[in-house]
Amino acid sequence: MDKLLEVLREKKYDKKPNVDTLKAIDGLGDVNATQRDEAWAVYQKELEEAAASNAEPESNSVPSDESDSEKDTTTTTSTTEQHKVEEPAKATHRVTVKRDGFRRLGRAWMGSTEVKLTEDEVDVLEADPMFVVVEL
Repeated sequence: MDKLLEVLREKKYDKKPNVDTLKAIDGLGDVNATQRDEAWAVYQKELEEAAASNAEPESNSVPSDESDSEKDTTTTTSTTEQHKVEEPAKATHRVTVKRDGFRRLGRAWMGSTEVKLTEDEVDVLEADPMFVVVEL
């Protein structure tokens, strides 16, 4: 399964590849549909986690000369800085995709997900019949 996951990550498939396509790749000649499905599920979860971590870059923007203990114990943070840290955690919409793995806005969507979206992102998803977008 490691080789299969490696191929999925490398090729960045938008949809689940068929078994024959995978069997044609060196080292995957004996892959079956069950193995492909298990690897695809792991790959999709990794994509979701990566997308979630990409939505939180501001929370990591602390000057490098501060130690971890200083970051955790600082209580004099301005309201604006607090807002930046808390903002990515607050979902604004629930997005449901009609076909798992369907890609839009630079990510593969799975099932129903609560995310923070801009107005432009909402417009893109609402215009696509593959998505149902509900404001929280």
